[in-house]
Amino acid sequence: MFDIKTYLKPYNQPKQAQYEREINRTRELLSAVEGKSDYKYSDFIRRTAGQLLTLAELETKIDDDYFKRNAFEELKAGNQAFYADIIGERYAKSYANPKVSVAGFGEPMGQMLSYMAASVYPCIRAAYQHRTIDIVRIFAMFNRIAVNLLEGNKDSKAVHAVIRDSAAEDLQQRYELRYRMSMDPNNRFWADVADTVDLTDLRYLFRFGNYISDNELKLAEYLLTLPKKEIDSMAETMIDAFFRGIASANKSSEGKNAVTYYYQPGTERIVRAANILLREKGLQPTCTLDRSSGTSPNRQFDYDHKFDQALYMDEAYADTVIEAHAKAAEVVKDILSSYQGIIALESFGEQPFTPENKKEALKMSEAQRTAEIRQTNTVNQNANRYIDRKNYSFVIIAYPLPEIGGQFEAIFDETVKVNTLDSDKYAKIQQVIIDELDRGDYVHIKGRDSNKTDIRVKLFDINDPNKETIFENCVAEVNIPVGEVFTSPVLKGTTGRLHIGEIYLQELKYQNLTLDFKDGWIADYGCDNFKDEAENKAYVRDNLMHTHETLPMGEFAIGTNTTAYVMANQYNIVPLLPILIVEKMGPHFAIGDTCYSWEEDVKVYNPLDGKEIVARDNEKSLNRKTDINQAYLNCHVDITLPYHEIAAITVIGKDGSTSDIIRDGRFVLAGTEALNEPFDQKVKA
Repeated sequence: MFDIKTYLKPYNQPKQAQYEREINRTRELLSAVEGKSDYKYSDFIRRTAGQLLTLAELETKIDDDYFKRNAFEELKAGNQAFYADIIGERYAKSYANPKVSVAGFGEPMGQMLSYMAASVYPCIRAAYQHRTIDIVRIFAMFNRIAVNLLEGNKDSKAVHAVIRDSAAEDLQQRYELRYRMSMDPNNRFWADVADTVDLTDLRYLFRFGNYISDNELKLAEYLLTLPKKEIDSMAETMIDAFFRGIASANKSSEGKNAVTYYYQPGTERIVRAANILLREKGLQPTCTLDRSSGTSPNRQFDYDHKFDQALYMDEAYADTVIEAHAKAAEVVKDILSSYQGIIALESFGEQPFTPENKKEALKMSEAQRTAEIRQTNTVNQNANRYIDRKNYSFVIIAYPLPEIGGQFEAIFDETVKVNTLDSDKYAKIQQVIIDELDRGDYVHIKGRDSNKTDIRVKLFDINDPNKETIFENCVAEVNIPVGEVFTSPVLKGTTGRLHIGEIYLQELKYQNLTLDFKDGWIADYGCDNFKDEAENKAYVRDNLMHTHETLPMGEFAIGTNTTAYVMANQYNIVPLLPILIVEKMGPHFAIGDTCYSWEEDVKVYNPLDGKEIVARDNEKSLNRKTDINQAYLNCHVDITLPYHEIAAITVIGKDGSTSDIIRDGRFVLAGTEALNEPFDQKVKA
């Protein structure tokens, strides 16, 4: 088994002496508050110190034998115990809950102590992975904060300074390590488990420190029941799509040796089969379970802390990050230059979540958001000096979790079918749609019945119809399942209203979502989730619009996967599906960056006619030629209008002529009739 301790020694060893000092200091602070029940901060210090010390002790015990000598139930209980304070009703009393900390300590101290309490949880994964360089930083931050509290310093500025300093500490090493953990083919920490352990012994699921729920356990159990042939087929679907994407975009694997594999815990049997196929193709998988892999212990906790960087984000911090990242990228440039891309095996099926908007939770200011955008854009530029974007690729696929309901196994089987629909068949039908769209000046999308959508999307002008096209023919390459044609709209002239009665986006529900566009930019927005209109606007702005006051329309697409649409409605799981599938189930509009962001200069061609897709930029992204910070917004959110809410999708020619693609929820363009067949069939329930 791969020795992660030896691999991490260059990063951990220089911090070892400090780590031991910080652990001892935490013990001293814990002793200092024992018996001081009347002291305002004693319980916070006691609980947080106890959690950190428990994790430090765990880190010393973790080795390969640890998962052999401890019984399954012991490992499961330990996993639950580490996350217990933020699970279920206990979160209502947790200092990680900003409402609790602010109630106890006021603002802004309560928000900062809530941040400190929340910072413990990433240390769980760090302990299992022996990343003591990451743990020592959290110990040090806690110790400095606790000393300030014990010395009776009521000035929150001192605590704030500690948090700011901690956020900037060891940034270069942390960036280096992030790249090595996720992209270095020599790091076999995750891959060795997927490749070598006994997958029938579910103790392996606890090896990485991720929260393990019944979803992960039952998913692993179910995959063990499937014949090897079915597992191999699922793996082949992903890997074939990845390499088809490389071939169709005229990319190359020459000189590449690594792919990052993000996956849902519990799917290791598929991962094992996929790893074999990747190695046969000459690429090494660097499997990784990041912080978002698997079921969250508490989505409200995640929501409460989504803007915690508001405590330290400003122009100075952005400059610090940019400098540290540039140095880190130079150190690991060989890893970056030989990197081929990402394979993501995602999941869906968690029950819908409606968050509580807490006034105590941190929010980002417009100035902070501007600084963050500049930081992200510059960091991407630095990375792209070494990552060969012209030969970079990816693939994304998703399967259901057991939480989706009693028909999980049937839904899983139907999802496999949706993920393996005939790409060649769809490519031919979609080419018919593209040919019609290429003749258009605008596309007019109008809702029916209670849907108030009425919007005109301006299309890119084609100079040479024999060689150029404006819509990409998207089949099951890189983005599975099959089924859409998409373009980057021209912003000027794209005007009207998009309205969806009920939709779930990024796991959040929106009731009567409306976005009004003027010349391609959101001019007004709202929803009916709350009684207060201001709260509705804040909900849309902070979540859907990623705190921006406005966003451009970065994509317009027509989804053609009517099979997925029928399956989703037959099992009543539309709210539980990922956007990966939902975007194929009707026309969709993406707000934010275009689909080609950061790769606009990479020429892309459609598979059947060989025409170049020339609508890769819009007026926003073209700013990259003069000021990169004015080109990208670092978000892209797809919003799908379901077929049954469509009165018409009509192509309007430059001469005013019209041609319907869809009328009353059905495809009516000649040559697309086969797309209506699933509407007249029923999925076997």
